Formats: sequence, structure tokens, C-alpha cells
Amino acid sequence: MQLDRYVYMFKTSTPAHLSLAFDMFDEKCLPMTPIYESRCCYSVSGYIYIMGGFNEHFNRIEDIERFDPRTGKWELISRMIPMSLSKTVSLNGYICAIRI
Repeated sequence: MQLDRYVYMFKTSTPAHLSLAFDMFDEKCLPMTPIYESRCCYSVSGYIYIMGGFNEHFNRIEDIERFDPRTGKWELISRMIPMSLSKTVSLNGYICAIRI
């Protein structure tokens, strides 16, 4: 996912969890705090949001987390309403989850 001058990459499969930010101008990879479960990922209003997905025990993840590239930190934003078979899209500064 591209946000400003960085391309963000998230690897959530075992044995290694890895998150990197590639600076396209300086051509350097910068380590980030990794995410540990496979999640949906979106960029909105200068932040990266991750949400939903399943953990390694196939339990639903209902957390919505936000990464601030200026501080380099993740924060828990909210919990999702439990739903299955949903689609998500970002549009006009919003992230919409739609149950099918």
C-alpha cells in the first residue's frame, strides 16, 4: 500500500511477522512494528487502518487499528460489529464495511 512517499508492506505468515516502510525517495526500507494477523488494510486521510480478519486459531478479529506514519505507532480505534462475508471499501475519507 502506498501512502505519501512510502510503500508499506505487511507479512503476517509464520515463521516471521514483518512490517516495512519503503521510502521511495531515499530508496531505503525502514522497519515498523509488525502486525501479527492477516487483516484488511486501507489508507485514509494520511493513516493506515487495519481491521477484521482471523487469527492463527481461526477466531474473528473485531479490532480496528490505525497506524500514524508521523509517530510510527499503532492505536486501537474501535471494535467492529461482528459480521461474516463482508466487503470493505474506502471512499471519500471513509471506510465502509458492507455485509453481503
